[in-house]
Amino acid sequence: MSKMRLQEEKIILMREMRQHCTYLRKLAWSLRKMMSEMSSGRNSGSLSEEGHRGLLCLHQKRLADVEEKFQVVSSRYSQALGPNAASLLEDGPEDIPEDDKEHVYESSDESDFEAV
Repeated sequence: MSKMRLQEEKIILMREMRQHCTYLRKLAWSLRKMMSEMSSGRNSGSLSEEGHRGLLCLHQKRLADVEEKFQVVSSRYSQALGPNAASLLEDGPEDIPEDDKEHVYESSDESDFEAV
């Protein structure tokens, strides 16, 4: 019974990790899109040239922060999940496919989760 519950918890944790990675990817994509629109002049609105440059700079800083966080998160999740981490954290459906549920966590040491 407890082994079955542990497996369920691993699946839930995997989904949460995937959702977190997906959120960070979408946030980075959204920031890049806004920066692209600002660079092409479509979003000039009522901002002065200096305000426009300042806002673009803030978006660039935020993008750098998001990309750095994604790298840290990906690295830690990879350490916790082992060799299958890359394929399991890719964009895709929110649910883990049935055949992947067996391979959610293949580490011999459960202390790996403490680092995350």
